[in-house]
Amino acid sequence: MLRRKGNHKRVLVLIGVVVALLVFLERRLNRASPSESSARHAARANNESELGGVRLEPSVDDGSRRIETSSAPALAGTTPTSVPDQLSFLEALQRAEACLRPDLPNAHIASSTYAEIRDCLKSLDLSMVDARHLSDWVCKDPDRSFAQTALVCAGVLHARPGSKALAFLAQYEPACHRMRESMLQVTMVEAIDLTDPAWVRALEASYEPELLFDGTSSAQCILLAELFIRRGNSHIASILQEGGLGKYGGSEVQVQRAAATSLYLASTMWLGENSPTAQPADPGASAMQAWEYAEALVYSPTIPASVGGVLGSFLTSKQTWPQGDSKPALKTLLFALNDPKLANQAALAITGNYTKTGPEGCDPELWAQIYKQVEATAMANGWDVPTPK
Repeated sequence: MLRRKGNHKRVLVLIGVVVALLVFLERRLNRASPSESSARHAARANNESELGGVRLEPSVDDGSRRIETSSAPALAGTTPTSVPDQLSFLEALQRAEACLRPDLPNAHIASSTYAEIRDCLKSLDLSMVDARHLSDWVCKDPDRSFAQTALVCAGVLHARPGSKALAFLAQYEPACHRMRESMLQVTMVEAIDLTDPAWVRALEASYEPELLFDGTSSAQCILLAELFIRRGNSHIASILQEGGLGKYGGSEVQVQRAAATSLYLASTMWLGENSPTAQPADPGASAMQAWEYAEALVYSPTIPASVGGVLGSFLTSKQTWPQGDSKPALKTLLFALNDPKLANQAALAITGNYTKTGPEGCDPELWAQIYKQVEATAMANGWDVPTPK
Protein backbone atom coordinates (compact mmCIF):
# COMPACT_ATOMS: atom_id res chain seq x y z
CA MET A 1 0.00 0.00 0.00
CA LEU A 2 2.82 2.32 0.82
CA ARG A 3 4.44 1.47 -2.49
CA ARG A 4 1.27 2.48 -4.35
CA LYS A 5 1.21 5.86 -2.64
CA GLY A 6 4.84 6.43 -3.62
CA ASN A 7 4.10 5.52 -7.22
CA HIS A 8 1.15 7.89 -7.22
CA LYS A 9 3.36 10.75 -6.04
CA ARG A 10 5.94 10.02 -8.70
CA VAL A 11 3.22 10.06 -11.41
CA LEU A 12 1.97 13.45 -10.19
CA VAL A 13 5.47 14.88 -10.24
CA LEU A 14 6.03 13.55 -13.75
CA ILE A 15 2.76 15.08 -14.97
CA GLY A 16 3.75 18.41 -13.46
CA VAL A 17 7.08 18.35 -15.24
CA VAL A 18 5.42 17.55 -18.57
CA VAL A 19 2.90 20.39 -18.17
CA ALA A 20 5.64 22.86 -17.29
CA LEU A 21 7.64 21.75 -20.31
CA LEU A 22 4.63 22.20 -22.63
CA VAL A 23 3.99 25.70 -21.30
CA PHE A 24 7.63 26.61 -21.82
CA LEU A 25 7.64 25.30 -25.40
CA GLU A 26 4.40 27.12 -26.23
CA ARG A 27 5.85 30.42 -25.07
CA ARG A 28 9.02 29.84 -27.07
CA LEU A 29 7.05 29.06 -30.25
CA ASN A 30 4.84 32.13 -29.93
CA ARG A 31 7.82 34.42 -29.50
CA ALA A 32 9.86 34.98 -32.70
CA SER A 33 13.56 34.58 -32.46
CA PRO A 34 15.80 37.59 -33.28
CA SER A 35 16.64 36.05 -36.65
CA GLU A 36 12.96 35.54 -37.45
CA SER A 37 12.20 39.08 -36.40
CA SER A 38 14.94 40.37 -38.66
CA ALA A 39 13.59 38.25 -41.51
CA ARG A 40 10.15 39.76 -41.07
CA HIS A 41 11.61 43.26 -41.08
CA ALA A 42 13.65 42.45 -44.16
CA ALA A 43 10.59 41.11 -45.97
CA ARG A 44 8.68 44.25 -45.07
CA ALA A 45 11.55 46.44 -46.20
CA ASN A 46 11.66 44.50 -49.45
CA ASN A 47 8.11 45.56 -50.21
CA GLU A 48 8.94 49.19 -49.66
CA SER A 49 10.89 51.51 -51.89
CA GLU A 50 14.25 52.70 -50.67
CA LEU A 51 12.95 56.26 -50.94
CA GLY A 52 10.79 57.21 -47.97
CA GLY A 53 8.58 54.11 -47.90
CA VAL A 54 7.09 54.68 -51.34
CA ARG A 55 5.46 51.66 -52.91
CA LEU A 56 4.48 51.33 -56.58
CA GLU A 57 1.55 49.07 -57.30
CA PRO A 58 -0.21 48.18 -60.57
CA SER A 59 -3.18 50.33 -61.42
CA VAL A 60 -6.38 48.88 -62.84
CA ASP A 61 -7.19 51.74 -65.18
CA ASP A 62 -4.50 52.62 -67.70
CA GLY A 63 -1.75 50.14 -67.00
CA SER A 64 0.35 52.70 -65.14
CA ARG A 65 1.42 52.17 -61.56
CA ARG A 66 -0.34 53.70 -58.57
CA ILE A 67 1.83 55.50 -56.06
CA GLU A 68 1.17 54.74 -52.41
CA THR A 69 3.13 55.91 -49.40
CA SER A 70 3.61 54.18 -46.09
CA SER A 71 5.87 54.71 -43.16
CA ALA A 72 8.28 51.78 -43.10
CA PRO A 73 9.39 51.10 -39.51
CA ALA A 74 13.07 51.23 -38.71
CA LEU A 75 14.79 47.88 -38.26
CA ALA A 76 15.53 46.86 -34.72
CA GLY A 77 18.93 48.00 -33.64
CA THR A 78 19.34 50.69 -36.29
CA THR A 79 20.28 54.23 -35.46
CA PRO A 80 18.38 57.31 -36.66
CA THR A 81 21.16 58.08 -39.14
CA SER A 82 20.48 54.81 -41.02
CA VAL A 83 16.77 55.58 -41.58
CA PRO A 84 16.09 56.74 -45.19
CA ASP A 85 15.33 60.40 -45.77
CA GLN A 86 11.61 60.89 -45.33
CA LEU A 87 11.47 63.30 -48.28
CA SER A 88 9.99 60.89 -50.81
CA PHE A 89 10.48 61.25 -54.53
CA LEU A 90 6.84 62.31 -54.80
CA GLU A 91 7.41 65.15 -52.37
CA ALA A 92 10.54 66.15 -54.29
CA LEU A 93 8.53 66.37 -57.52
CA GLN A 94 5.80 68.36 -55.79
CA ARG A 95 8.41 70.82 -54.52
CA ALA A 96 9.80 71.02 -58.05
CA GLU A 97 6.33 71.92 -59.31
CA ALA A 98 6.23 74.70 -56.72
CA CYS A 99 9.21 76.29 -58.50
CA LEU A 100 7.00 76.99 -61.51
CA ARG A 101 5.18 80.26 -62.06
CA PRO A 102 1.44 79.88 -61.39
CA ASP A 103 0.67 81.63 -64.69
CA LEU A 104 2.87 79.29 -66.75
CA PRO A 105 1.15 78.91 -70.14
CA ASN A 106 0.36 75.51 -71.58
CA ALA A 107 2.98 75.83 -74.33
CA HIS A 108 4.46 72.82 -76.05
CA ILE A 109 7.99 74.25 -76.00
CA ALA A 110 8.73 75.48 -72.51
CA SER A 111 12.51 75.59 -72.72
CA SER A 112 12.72 79.39 -72.43
CA THR A 113 11.18 79.25 -68.95
CA TYR A 114 13.73 76.76 -67.60
CA ALA A 115 16.41 79.41 -67.10
CA GLU A 116 14.07 81.28 -64.74
CA ILE A 117 13.56 78.34 -62.39
CA ARG A 118 16.89 76.55 -62.71
CA ASP A 119 18.24 77.77 -59.35
CA CYS A 120 15.03 76.74 -57.58
CA LEU A 121 15.18 73.24 -59.07
CA LYS A 122 18.89 72.88 -58.30
CA SER A 123 18.20 73.57 -54.62
CA LEU A 124 16.14 70.36 -54.44
CA ASP A 125 17.48 66.83 -54.20
CA LEU A 126 16.00 65.64 -57.49
CA SER A 127 18.70 63.01 -57.93
CA MET A 128 16.62 60.75 -55.69
CA VAL A 129 13.96 60.52 -58.42
CA ASP A 130 14.84 57.54 -60.56
CA ALA A 131 13.63 56.78 -64.08
CA ARG A 132 10.88 54.45 -62.91
CA HIS A 133 9.46 57.13 -60.62
CA LEU A 134 9.51 59.74 -63.38
CA SER A 135 7.89 57.33 -65.86
CA ASP A 136 4.89 57.08 -63.54
CA TRP A 137 4.74 60.70 -62.44
CA VAL A 138 4.50 62.18 -65.95
CA CYS A 139 1.21 60.31 -66.45
CA LYS A 140 -0.38 60.88 -63.03
CA ASP A 141 -2.04 64.26 -63.58
CA PRO A 142 -3.75 64.77 -66.95
CA ASP A 143 -4.47 68.39 -66.01
CA ARG A 144 -0.78 69.23 -65.67
CA SER A 145 0.36 71.09 -68.77
CA PHE A 146 3.06 69.78 -71.08
CA ALA A 147 5.18 72.80 -70.17
CA GLN A 148 4.97 72.10 -66.43
CA THR A 149 5.82 68.43 -66.94
CA ALA A 150 8.74 69.22 -69.25
CA LEU A 151 10.30 71.75 -66.88
CA VAL A 152 10.18 69.46 -63.85
CA CYS A 153 11.55 66.56 -65.91
CA ALA A 154 14.38 68.79 -67.13
CA GLY A 155 15.29 69.49 -63.51
CA VAL A 156 15.32 65.77 -62.69
CA LEU A 157 17.50 64.99 -65.71
CA HIS A 158 19.83 67.93 -65.06
CA ALA A 159 20.47 66.65 -61.52
CA ARG A 160 22.70 63.99 -63.11
CA PRO A 161 25.98 64.52 -64.97
CA GLY A 162 25.43 64.75 -68.71
CA SER A 163 27.66 61.73 -69.27
CA LYS A 164 25.34 59.60 -67.10
CA ALA A 165 22.01 61.09 -68.16
CA LEU A 166 21.65 58.86 -71.22
CA ALA A 167 21.67 55.76 -69.01
CA PHE A 168 18.87 57.40 -66.99
CA LEU A 169 16.85 58.10 -70.16
CA ALA A 170 17.40 54.51 -71.29
CA GLN A 171 15.34 53.41 -68.28
CA TYR A 172 12.71 56.15 -68.70
CA GLU A 173 9.53 55.06 -70.47
CA PRO A 174 6.29 56.97 -69.74
CA ALA A 175 3.58 54.65 -68.49
CA CYS A 176 0.94 56.20 -70.78
CA HIS A 177 0.86 56.45 -74.56
CA ARG A 178 0.07 60.16 -74.65
CA MET A 179 3.40 61.01 -73.01
CA ARG A 180 5.40 58.21 -74.63
CA GLU A 181 4.88 59.75 -78.07
CA SER A 182 5.10 63.40 -77.01
CA MET A 183 8.88 63.80 -77.58
CA LEU A 184 9.06 65.11 -74.02
CA GLN A 185 12.71 64.04 -73.76
CA VAL A 186 13.63 66.42 -76.61
CA THR A 187 12.02 69.35 -74.78
CA MET A 188 13.88 68.42 -71.57
CA VAL A 189 17.26 68.54 -73.31
CA GLU A 190 16.47 71.70 -75.27
CA ALA A 191 15.54 73.41 -71.99
CA ILE A 192 18.80 72.40 -70.30
CA ASP A 193 20.78 73.46 -73.37
CA LEU A 194 19.77 77.09 -72.82
CA THR A 195 21.60 77.28 -69.51
CA ASP A 196 24.15 74.44 -69.64
CA PRO A 197 25.30 73.55 -73.19
CA ALA A 198 28.37 71.71 -71.80
CA TRP A 199 26.02 69.28 -70.05
CA VAL A 200 24.22 68.59 -73.34
CA ARG A 201 27.52 68.02 -75.15
CA ALA A 202 28.47 65.41 -72.55
CA LEU A 203 25.09 63.73 -73.04
CA GLU A 204 25.55 63.73 -76.81
CA ALA A 205 29.07 62.30 -76.54
CA SER A 206 27.80 59.33 -74.50
CA TYR A 207 25.81 57.88 -77.43
CA GLU A 208 27.08 54.38 -78.21
CA PRO A 209 25.30 51.38 -79.76
CA GLU A 210 25.82 49.20 -76.67
CA LEU A 211 23.37 51.32 -74.69
CA LEU A 212 20.85 52.03 -77.44
CA PHE A 213 20.54 48.40 -78.54
CA ASP A 214 21.08 46.45 -75.33
CA GLY A 215 17.75 44.63 -75.66
CA THR A 216 16.24 45.98 -72.43
CA SER A 217 16.38 49.80 -72.53
CA SER A 218 13.50 51.96 -73.70
CA ALA A 219 13.49 53.63 -77.12
CA GLN A 220 13.54 57.15 -75.64
CA CYS A 221 17.27 57.62 -76.34
CA ILE A 222 16.68 56.64 -79.97
CA LEU A 223 13.91 59.22 -80.29
CA LEU A 224 16.13 61.85 -78.68
CA ALA A 225 18.87 61.06 -81.23
CA GLU A 226 16.91 62.95 -83.89
CA LEU A 227 17.75 66.22 -82.10
CA PHE A 228 21.49 65.61 -82.38
CA ILE A 229 21.34 64.27 -85.93
CA ARG A 230 19.54 67.41 -87.06
CA ARG A 231 22.32 69.40 -85.44
CA GLY A 232 24.85 67.58 -87.60
CA ASN A 233 26.04 64.59 -85.56
CA SER A 234 27.06 62.03 -88.20
CA HIS A 235 28.25 59.53 -85.57
CA ILE A 236 24.78 59.20 -84.04
CA ALA A 237 23.20 59.15 -87.51
CA SER A 238 25.39 56.19 -88.43
CA ILE A 239 24.56 54.36 -85.19
CA LEU A 240 20.83 54.70 -85.85
CA GLN A 241 21.08 53.65 -89.50
CA GLU A 242 23.13 50.56 -88.67
CA GLY A 243 20.95 49.80 -85.66
CA GLY A 244 17.80 50.06 -87.79
CA LEU A 245 19.27 47.36 -90.04
CA GLY A 246 19.62 45.11 -87.00
CA LYS A 247 23.41 45.10 -87.01
CA TYR A 248 23.70 45.74 -83.27
CA GLY A 249 21.00 43.35 -82.15
CA GLY A 250 18.63 44.82 -79.57
CA SER A 251 14.92 44.45 -78.91
CA GLU A 252 12.29 44.61 -81.63
CA VAL A 253 11.14 48.02 -80.39
CA GLN A 254 14.68 49.42 -80.43
CA VAL A 255 15.40 48.23 -83.98
CA GLN A 256 11.99 49.31 -85.29
CA ARG A 257 12.35 52.79 -83.78
CA ALA A 258 15.85 53.20 -85.20
CA ALA A 259 14.68 52.10 -88.67
CA ALA A 260 11.68 54.45 -88.63
CA THR A 261 13.71 57.42 -87.35
CA SER A 262 16.49 56.85 -89.89
CA LEU A 263 14.03 56.48 -92.75
CA TYR A 264 12.19 59.64 -91.74
CA LEU A 265 15.41 61.64 -91.45
CA ALA A 266 16.66 60.28 -94.77
CA SER A 267 13.49 61.52 -96.44
CA THR A 268 13.70 65.03 -94.95
CA MET A 269 17.41 65.93 -94.82
CA TRP A 270 20.71 65.09 -96.46
CA LEU A 271 22.54 62.26 -94.72
CA GLY A 272 24.96 61.37 -97.50
CA GLU A 273 28.73 61.21 -97.18
CA ASN A 274 28.39 60.80 -93.39
CA SER A 275 27.66 64.50 -93.10
CA PRO A 276 24.09 65.31 -92.02
CA THR A 277 23.04 68.91 -92.31
CA ALA A 278 20.43 70.86 -90.45
CA GLN A 279 19.05 72.25 -93.71
CA PRO A 280 16.24 70.45 -95.57
CA ALA A 281 17.63 68.37 -98.39
CA ASP A 282 16.72 68.68 -102.04
CA PRO A 283 13.50 66.64 -102.38
CA GLY A 284 14.93 64.55 -105.19
CA ALA A 285 18.15 63.73 -103.33
CA SER A 286 16.40 63.01 -100.03
CA ALA A 287 13.82 60.77 -101.72
CA MET A 288 16.63 58.80 -103.37
CA GLN A 289 18.51 58.25 -100.12
CA ALA A 290 15.27 57.34 -98.32
CA TRP A 291 14.43 54.71 -100.96
CA GLU A 292 17.98 53.34 -100.83
CA TYR A 293 17.76 52.96 -97.05
CA ALA A 294 14.33 51.32 -97.34
CA GLU A 295 15.76 48.85 -99.85
CA ALA A 296 18.62 48.08 -97.45
CA LEU A 297 16.01 47.37 -94.76
CA VAL A 298 14.10 44.96 -96.98
CA TYR A 299 17.22 42.96 -97.78
CA SER A 300 18.54 42.93 -94.21
CA PRO A 301 18.20 39.44 -92.67
CA THR A 302 18.26 40.79 -89.11
CA ILE A 303 15.32 43.23 -89.02
CA PRO A 304 12.21 42.30 -86.99
CA ALA A 305 8.74 41.83 -88.46
CA SER A 306 7.52 45.22 -87.22
CA VAL A 307 9.80 46.99 -89.71
CA GLY A 308 7.38 45.73 -92.37
CA GLY A 309 4.90 48.30 -91.09
CA VAL A 310 7.52 51.04 -91.40
CA LEU A 311 8.13 50.04 -95.02
CA GLY A 312 4.42 49.88 -95.78
CA SER A 313 4.00 53.43 -94.52
CA PHE A 314 7.07 55.05 -96.09
CA LEU A 315 7.27 53.37 -99.50
CA THR A 316 3.75 54.53 -100.37
CA SER A 317 4.83 58.14 -99.74
CA LYS A 318 6.32 60.45 -102.35
CA GLN A 319 9.10 61.14 -99.86
CA THR A 320 10.64 57.84 -100.98
CA TRP A 321 9.96 58.24 -104.73
CA PRO A 322 13.17 59.38 -106.48
CA GLN A 323 12.35 62.28 -108.82
CA GLY A 324 8.65 61.59 -108.20
CA ASP A 325 8.86 58.14 -109.82
CA SER A 326 6.97 55.58 -107.70
CA LYS A 327 8.31 52.47 -109.49
CA PRO A 328 11.54 51.91 -107.48
CA ALA A 329 9.74 52.29 -104.14
CA LEU A 330 6.73 50.17 -105.14
CA LYS A 331 8.98 47.38 -106.41
CA THR A 332 10.75 47.38 -103.06
CA LEU A 333 7.36 47.32 -101.30
CA LEU A 334 6.22 44.40 -103.44
CA PHE A 335 9.34 42.51 -102.38
CA ALA A 336 8.48 43.18 -98.72
CA LEU A 337 4.92 41.93 -99.25
CA ASN A 338 6.31 38.65 -100.55
CA ASP A 339 8.62 38.25 -97.56
CA PRO A 340 6.90 35.99 -94.97
CA LYS A 341 8.44 37.94 -92.11
CA LEU A 342 7.49 41.43 -93.32
CA ALA A 343 4.27 40.75 -95.26
CA ASN A 344 1.70 40.99 -92.43
CA GLN A 345 2.85 44.29 -90.99
CA ALA A 346 3.40 45.83 -94.41
CA ALA A 347 -0.11 44.80 -95.52
CA LEU A 348 -1.66 46.21 -92.35
CA ALA A 349 0.02 49.57 -92.95
CA ILE A 350 -1.32 49.66 -96.51
CA THR A 351 -4.90 48.65 -95.71
CA GLY A 352 -4.97 51.27 -92.97
CA ASN A 353 -4.31 54.05 -95.50
CA TYR A 354 -5.20 52.96 -99.04
CA THR A 355 -7.68 51.04 -101.15
CA LYS A 356 -7.35 49.67 -104.68
CA THR A 357 -6.91 53.18 -106.05
CA GLY A 358 -3.58 53.59 -104.29
CA PRO A 359 -1.66 56.79 -103.47
CA GLU A 360 -1.89 59.68 -105.89
CA GLY A 361 0.64 59.50 -108.72
CA CYS A 362 1.61 55.87 -108.20
CA ASP A 363 2.21 53.47 -111.07
CA PRO A 364 -1.20 51.77 -111.60
CA GLU A 365 0.16 48.41 -112.79
CA LEU A 366 2.55 48.04 -109.89
CA TRP A 367 -0.12 49.13 -107.45
CA ALA A 368 -2.51 46.49 -108.81
CA GLN A 369 0.12 43.83 -108.05
CA ILE A 370 0.71 45.26 -104.60
CA TYR A 371 -2.95 45.35 -103.69
CA LYS A 372 -3.51 41.85 -104.97
CA GLN A 373 -0.79 40.67 -102.60
CA VAL A 374 -2.30 42.73 -99.78
CA GLU A 375 -5.70 41.08 -100.33
CA ALA A 376 -4.11 37.63 -100.33
CA THR A 377 -2.31 38.39 -97.04
CA ALA A 378 -5.52 39.77 -95.53
CA MET A 379 -7.52 36.72 -96.57
CA ALA A 380 -4.91 34.37 -95.11
CA ASN A 381 -5.17 36.20 -91.78
CA GLY A 382 -8.95 36.73 -91.77
CA TRP A 383 -8.73 40.53 -92.02
CA ASP A 384 -11.30 42.82 -93.60
CA VAL A 385 -9.97 44.76 -96.58
CA PRO A 386 -11.43 48.27 -97.00
CA THR A 387 -13.29 48.89 -100.25
CA PRO A 388 -13.44 52.20 -102.17
CA LYS A 389 -16.33 54.43 -101.19
